[in-house]
Amino acid sequence: MRRLVALVSAAVLVATLAGSSVAAAPSYRVNHVVGNFDVLDWDGSVVGHVVVNYGEPTYERVVPGTLDVTWAPDARFPYPQPQYGAKESHTILAAAWFGSDPTRPEQTGNEFIETGADGSMCDFGAPWNYLCHDFGFVIQLNPFGDGKNLVAFGRMDWKNNPAEWYVIGEGAFHVTYTGPTGEQPIPCRFGCKP
Repeated sequence: MRRLVALVSAAVLVATLAGSSVAAAPSYRVNHVVGNFDVLDWDGSVVGHVVVNYGEPTYERVVPGTLDVTWAPDARFPYPQPQYGAKESHTILAAAWFGSDPTRPEQTGNEFIETGADGSMCDFGAPWNYLCHDFGFVIQLNPFGDGKNLVAFGRMDWKNNPAEWYVIGEGAFHVTYTGPTGEQPIPCRFGCKP
């Protein structure tokens, strides 16, 4: 009988602790972007296809994610091309950020969200033929209120190396934005509700 009572008590304790850990809100913010979409030039022609998945880096996950591009032949390329052109670009992301700025007059309000990443990119044109460089990447959600989302590629020093801007075309992407990079939420303790 004692064993049965002990087993039931242990099961109740485990269920209680498991339930409280599942119900507790995370004490960190989750900003994240995931996408698989075409990139269009201003005339509507396809420049390439982007596959992206990143969030803000943390001590637990120091590499923010991934970004890869397949380029269309003879499209406007944002960087100096390798000797045989660029067919694919693959990256190592070093940083990622998220923010919004409703104060600029060309923006329509809080729906404007901007996110970006930077690191190193290698452009491949043929076997054993590649060119690696620093790069920056930016996504702007509906910056002019016209329903178009924009993407930019550039060097990390945006002031000295201007970005090449494109329109996000067919495909899908999703940005989870919970707050600008650098602001940390107040941890929820002792019965706070998310």
